[in-house]
Order: sequence, then structure tokens, then C-alpha cells
Amino acid sequence: MTGALFVVRIRAGEKCISVPRTRAIISPKGMFAWDVFFPAGTSVVVELFDGLHELRLSGTISRSVVDSGVAIEFKKTTETVARKLEVLLAA
Repeated sequence: MTGALFVVRIRAGEKCISVPRTRAIISPKGMFAWDVFFPAGTSVVVELFDGLHELRLSGTISRSVVDSGVAIEFKKTTETVARKLEVLLAA
């Protein structure tokens, strides 16, 4: 799969924001998304799709800067989830 099909969605309650892959840095511990704003402390679910695979990660907005974006810290991820994330990011 090409990166063009990769979708990142950040959900907080009923609010959902789609972020282009080029506007997000993603790792097993968390992510940063530019041009997104949620208040710090907000619980979120990050959904990642590459056309074939799907992964949902729960997290919390650890830092939010109005002119930059948000840093999300994922709740504890298992080794299996980290491997699935690695597969998605390599696609």
C-alpha cells in the first residue's frame, strides 16, 4: 500500500479530525499532529488505516499548542500493538 491511502483520525467524544499522514509523526509511545487542537488532558482514540489494516490506540493529549498542534501520549501499548503499528507505518 502507498502512503497516500494512509488515514489518521483523532476522536474525542463525538468530534473526529482526519489528519494527513504527512502532518503527523507517529511512534509506539505517541504521536504529534500539526494543525490540530484539543485541550491538554483530553482523552482520545487514534485510528490508523492503510486500506488493509486498522489499528485503534487510546491516549491522552499531553500537550496542545494553538499555533502548532497536539502531542498525544498513548496508553500502555503491548509488544503486539507496537508490531502492528510498525507494519502500518511501513506500508
